[in-house]
Parts: sequence; C-alpha cells; structure tokens
Amino acid sequence: ALDDIYIDADQRDAGQSVDLASTIEALERMAKRLEALSGEEGGFHGPIWRFQRSGMLPFETGRLVGVQRPEIDDRALQEMDPERKEEDSNLETKEGDVRSTWEPLPEPSETHGVSISNRSDLGLVPTSAILGSKEVQDFHETERQLREVDSMSEHRQSIRNGVPMPADPTQRDALSSLEDDLADLDI
Repeated sequence: ALDDIYIDADQRDAGQSVDLASTIEALERMAKRLEALSGEEGGFHGPIWRFQRSGMLPFETGRLVGVQRPEIDDRALQEMDPERKEEDSNLETKEGDVRSTWEPLPEPSETHGVSISNRSDLGLVPTSAILGSKEVQDFHETERQLREVDSMSEHRQSIRNGVPMPADPTQRDALSSLEDDLADLDI
C-alpha cells in the first residue's frame, strides 16, 4: 500500500505530493510501531491484542463465569489471523475467584411512575408542593402579563392618530400611504 502511495505522490503536483508525503510518514511510523509491538515471534502482546483475541476487557478477565462470558467465534478469529496460537491458558478463570455482581430486578408493577403515597417515602417532593409552588404561580402571572402586553400592542397598532385602522388590508395600506403623503404638508 505504501508503494502505491509513493507512485501516486510522484504523479501529482508539489502541493498534493507534500500532503501524501506526510500521510506516508504517518503510515511508516505506524508500521514501525506495529513491528515493534509484534516482537520477534510475530505475535502481538498487550491489552489491545488480548482483547482482540478474547473479546474481554481487562477488568472482565477472571470475573465472568462461563454463562456470562460472550461466545467467541474461533473460526472467525482463525480466518482473521491464520497464524494465531491458542492462548486460552491465561484466560481461564478460577472457580473460587468468581463473584456475581448482578442483582435481580424487581417484577414490573402495573402502575406507571411513582404513586403519591410513595413519593414521600422515596424522598421526592410531594405533588401538592409542586402544583402550589411560588415558581409555578409566578410563571402563570408572567404569562398573563405577556398576553396583556400583546393585546395592548395589537390595539395600539390598530389606532393611528386617534382613528381606528380599517380591518381590510387594502384600505389599511391606502390609509397609511395617504397619511405618509399628507405628513409633508404644513397646514
């Protein structure tokens, strides 16, 4: 793949070649890192490679029993890495070290949410306190005042110089243009 990139970089102009050269350098550094990680035998070691082989995170190793451990498709692993060696010896769990961290869930109830009588038992605010709170009343008062201001604004826009504006939009436009024309006259 790097050879193809080299050939492609040679065929491009200077600006594009510089971009491809930085890509090539990054890929070469990654290839060197992979070679260093693989060791002399060609097998990869370390937490990432153990996870790839076993499918288990480091904190899961040795803690999950066989029933909870996800199934690993050995055929797929063999297909992905034909030179893979079986290293199940370090992945085996000891029966004495296994602890269950799962707790059974309670059966679902027929009611939705939390009943009013149970709210205080659970340390939640009672519904009466929520509905009668000062903040909710202030919110409703603010909404009422906004509605009043909006209605006053509509009323103000419908009256000009003490004369109510006509309801018909064409008459309203004609009256507005007449007022604009007469505004320049000195009486």
